[in-house]
Amino acid sequence: MTSENSPKNENEKRLFLALILSTGVLLVTPYFFRYMGLEQQPAPQPAIPTESYQETPAEPGTLYPPPLALGTTEEVPVEDISGSDRSFSLSNRDLEIRVSTRGGVLESIRLLQYLDELGEPLELIDQNAPPEVPRPMALEFSDPVLQRELASALYKVTPDPQFGGRLARQYTFTYQRGPLRIDRTLSLPEEGYVIDLSTRVTRAGQAVPFRIALGAGTGPATEATRADFLYPKASVYGDRGVVHYYVNDAEEAVAIPVAGWVSVDTQYFARILLSETLSDARVSTVGWTLPDGTGAQLVSASASAGEARLVVGPKASEFLDTIDASLSEVIDYGILAILVEPLLFLLKAVYGVVKNYGFAIIILTFLINLALIPIRYKQIVSMQKMSALQPKMKEIQNRYKNVAAKDPKKQEMNKEVMALYQEHGVNPLGSCLPLLVQMPFLIAFYQMLSASVELRGAPFILWIQDLASYDPLYVTPILMGATMVIQQKLSPAAGDPTQRRLMMLMPVIFTVFFLKVASGLALYFLFSNLFGILFQKGVERVSPELSSKPVKRKSTPKGPSRGRVK
Repeated sequence: MTSENSPKNENEKRLFLALILSTGVLLVTPYFFRYMGLEQQPAPQPAIPTESYQETPAEPGTLYPPPLALGTTEEVPVEDISGSDRSFSLSNRDLEIRVSTRGGVLESIRLLQYLDELGEPLELIDQNAPPEVPRPMALEFSDPVLQRELASALYKVTPDPQFGGRLARQYTFTYQRGPLRIDRTLSLPEEGYVIDLSTRVTRAGQAVPFRIALGAGTGPATEATRADFLYPKASVYGDRGVVHYYVNDAEEAVAIPVAGWVSVDTQYFARILLSETLSDARVSTVGWTLPDGTGAQLVSASASAGEARLVVGPKASEFLDTIDASLSEVIDYGILAILVEPLLFLLKAVYGVVKNYGFAIIILTFLINLALIPIRYKQIVSMQKMSALQPKMKEIQNRYKNVAAKDPKKQEMNKEVMALYQEHGVNPLGSCLPLLVQMPFLIAFYQMLSASVELRGAPFILWIQDLASYDPLYVTPILMGATMVIQQKLSPAAGDPTQRRLMMLMPVIFTVFFLKVASGLALYFLFSNLFGILFQKGVERVSPELSSKPVKRKSTPKGPSRGRVK
């Protein structure tokens, strides 16, 4: 790229001047032109056989190329290019970024469609992090000399944002010192969360390897803003699929030679560097001390890419799939992703009809419980059979009550109990089976609510204005605990008295646990219990013998008394 200070016609004038200068004047010409700020053109030199000289390789850490050997063509001095130290903002419908000319880094990324707890656009860069913490778009070099200089390099920006360039969608950043030159281009579309980047670093016309940093973490180092910035990690997509690196995984720097994309992300938001030529990805942990004296750690990542796209926004699968089909894998649904993805698909489908994620959760809960009806029925039958066998089991236990637990005779008691089960066709695990079947759905719902940004800030009714956050009045977890108690009262009594007392503690344990869990999950569990109660009452109406209460049999009417006939 030709500098605006060195247009083509000026080069032609300098070339003509150089040709008519005498040999004596040629000795002082380099200093004169350097003083005047003009480029010097090389004087004609006699042909030299290539084998008569050899260029000396640069030593590690050398900023400029070494001087050429005797008899070689002298390098042409070039003019340094730099700008002033300032920041400027760019925005579109969804995104507002602030760029610094010092280092050409992003100082701020604000999502206009997502608000924080104060009602302000959500900030994705920790504004309290010290200067040594990597910023997005910073260039990283293996050469420490280059790294020190370019970390504070002042870029010249065109068009000038302060003079007619405010509405531009594309900006060019240029820095040059001697033969070292950096050309960068940043483009921001009219909407969306994608920034197009182009970067070229050369020294004396030769490419210099570099990496583009994504910065450390997404959001503040402290978990102060709801659940937006929980679980900070870096993700790298390559031949093995996606690999997630949390803070403890990257205490020592991890290098990945070839990758498709790399990201730093949290529960709901991500910064992703994507390129067809992405390589040399690096993941590490950055630590520093907070103002209150406590330590902070975030995962940092970078990768090499000349032409790249920087995605800065929500981890929404529909949005990410429009950019690249693999990007949705940055969303970590855990080991039950095979359940979470269809659940999320159904939830979105129902939401498309009812337009309320709370009601969509209730309808989806009903559909899940509808599918579990055969298992629930088997549970009720099994519990009723277990309840009917309680007197006989009590007799067996009484016969062995004085036998020590380690006594071999205790095994005989267990054999008698199992024989009793087999005789009456009872599965001792039958009453636990529905709970075991529901546990994967419960965990999958939890993962879905934890990782789906669609539910962030989604209102339900009245006081519940965020289904991804806990119920502020604790109404849903308390009602959930109450429905668990009712379910236990309706279910046939099974197990020994100790087991039944332990089961009565379950509603208390679950209620305490769900106090700070996402209200959407508490809503699922609450209505799952309600549907279970309705099913229990329906079964009792159809089959009274399966009721937890003893069946009242009609007494046979007595005939007329046969008294003495008078």
